[in-house]
Amino acid sequence: VARDLAAFGSGADVKECKFLWRMLESEAPARDWLDPLFDAILTTLRDNPLAEVPLNGQSSESYTTLRLIVAGEATLSLCAYWPVEIVREPANAVFNDHESHEVILSGRAKGAVLDIDQHDPSATICRTNYTWHAGDMIELDYKRTRFLHAIDRPVQTLHVARTPTEARPAHHYCVETGERIHSASGDKSTSRLQMAVALLGALEHEPALPQLDELASDQGTDPDLRWEAVRQCLALDAARGFPLLSKVSEDATDQLAGPASALRQTLVSAYPQLAAQAA
Repeated sequence: VARDLAAFGSGADVKECKFLWRMLESEAPARDWLDPLFDAILTTLRDNPLAEVPLNGQSSESYTTLRLIVAGEATLSLCAYWPVEIVREPANAVFNDHESHEVILSGRAKGAVLDIDQHDPSATICRTNYTWHAGDMIELDYKRTRFLHAIDRPVQTLHVARTPTEARPAHHYCVETGERIHSASGDKSTSRLQMAVALLGALEHEPALPQLDELASDQGTDPDLRWEAVRQCLALDAARGFPLLSKVSEDATDQLAGPASALRQTLVSAYPQLAAQAA
């Protein structure tokens, strides 16, 4: 299974990974593989109550996951979805650049699969409702996401996912209107830089303004990172940030020209005195 996951992480079709695919096709082979693992873990914990299970994961009120194997950009996880008293239909949805295959091991779940036809600022999102049972498989990709909730008891799933080395941006949409709310770089290093830029703004660190200006002006830099730099320049020093915004908006070759022009128009309408700053 570990070798198959490594092959999948390197780009192989999941159906060519026979041991991995066998577990995804049906819950029985998956349970045959999982049961001895967790029997060993539980036995050890009974004998050693202070022992730690060497599996990373996360947990919330309605969701728990354990990462069983990680191979490059691919992961094999065991997930549990817990019933909640109030089920809130999601108003927004996030579409990430990844491929995933998830088989229901136990329980029943209701939910929906959301398919998007494009990743432009406005898109059409098609919703298909489902009731999933043990043995059902859910497959997702860059243009497909899903949400589910347990019906009457916990739902267990085995989840296999792969993220490209150079992932495309993640997009956050309003489900009802298809309007794009937010985008984030799929590159981890770029995401870290974007968080750092936001932190500099939150700290009101004005000495960083020259670097932020330079970053925002570099059209070879990730557009989401540049836009964050523009925003923080404006927030830290409007006298410096507004001319920068104007320069970006007036360059027809700049892919940020559209949103920059819209923001500039909004700001000038609200604060007419800013128009003098662009001179």
